Amino acid sequence: MLQPFSLASPRRSEERGCVAADGLVQQAVDKGSRGDAQGAFHHLADAVERCPKHALALGHLGYMFAIGGNMSSAKLFLQRSLTYNASFMQAWINLGNVMKSEQERFDEMEGDWSTVWRMYRAAYRLSPKQVR
Repeated sequence: MLQPFSLASPRRSEERGCVAADGLVQQAVDKGSRGDAQGAFHHLADAVERCPKHALALGHLGYMFAIGGNMSSAKLFLQRSLTYNASFMQAWINLGNVMKSEQERFDEMEGDWSTVWRMYRAAYRLSPKQVR
C-alpha cells in the first residue's frame, strides 16, 4: 500500500521559488484531502516548476502517478525526490511498492526482488518504529 507523505518538509532548499513551492505543496495536500486530485496535481506541478529540487513536491507527484497507475512516471518522480532528500521514509516505501508492482508482472523466479527489498530496508533504517 502506498504511504501518504507528511505535510511538513523536513529539508527545504533555499533556492528562489522554493518558499512559494512549500505553500503550493500544502495547498495540494489540502485539495487532495478533499478529493480534488486534479487541483492537487496542478499545484504540485507548479511547485516543481518553481523549485525543481523540491523533494516533497516530487515525492507527492510520484505518489499521485502511482495511485493513477502510471508506474514509470511514479518511479521517476520518487527517485528524483530521493535524489534531493534521501531521508523521506514514505518515498522509499512508495518506490518499493512501485518496484514491487513491476516485479509482480514477472514470474517470481525472473524478477529482481532484491531491489524491492532494498527500498523497504532503506525506509526501515530511517524510522523502524513507523514501518509496520
